[in-house]
Amino acid sequence: MIGELLHSVVHRPYTFLLFFAYLLVAARRLGWKRVLVMTPAGYLIAWASECCSINTGFPYGPYRYLDEGLRGELRVLGVPFFDSLSYTHQREYVRWIEEAKRAETRQRRVAKAVELLRAGIKTPD
Repeated sequence: MIGELLHSVVHRPYTFLLFFAYLLVAARRLGWKRVLVMTPAGYLIAWASECCSINTGFPYGPYRYLDEGLRGELRVLGVPFFDSLSYTHQREYVRWIEEAKRAETRQRRVAKAVELLRAGIKTPD
């Protein structure tokens, strides 16, 4: 788990920089006590909705995370601890793959999506 957390920190430094910026701004506006209560609560709600969606399709619709794109990442019950791709970008990839009429085309697009995501490209178009 420590190794996965370190991998996430090294490969997604912007996530942590934004998180620390949020903590500083929120603490200044709301106070540390509120931030220390609200941040874990907000994360728990976000994580629970992601976990529910990848297992049942509710509330965001059915989708799943590809293991190929998350090697070495810290995950909790299948959900990446630090999700670097916004929901709208995720949906763009899903739309692009699902709009293919033939199974062979969908398979090629899945492989291409993994390649694009590894290259840091946020949308397939």
